[in-house]
Amino acid sequence: MFLIMPDGKAIRGKNRSDKFFEYFIFGGKDLTKFSLLDHESVPKHEIMPEGELKSVLSKFSIEKEQLPKIKVHDPVCKEIGAVVGDVVKITRKSQTAGEADYYRLVIE
Repeated sequence: MFLIMPDGKAIRGKNRSDKFFEYFIFGGKDLTKFSLLDHESVPKHEIMPEGELKSVLSKFSIEKEQLPKIKVHDPVCKEIGAVVGDVVKITRKSQTAGEADYYRLVIE
């Protein structure tokens, strides 16, 4: 277990009863930040270019507003810089297809 303190220190220990703690001083507060997309359970998210979006919409014969939605305040949307009106392409691993693409319209 690691606890990362606001001053940049990380405290590691099995539990309080064993009184075994190791202190690590990190270079700064920026090391306490991490990317959600680096986690193995989070699929790849990317903002779709307009040309690719038009191709997908025509392939499925739908309008952009008919896509499933994702909120602009979703943590992954914030991380990739998506804004209202963008379409996010989510590429998930699939046991049957290998990879499957999902599309979400970013809304307020």
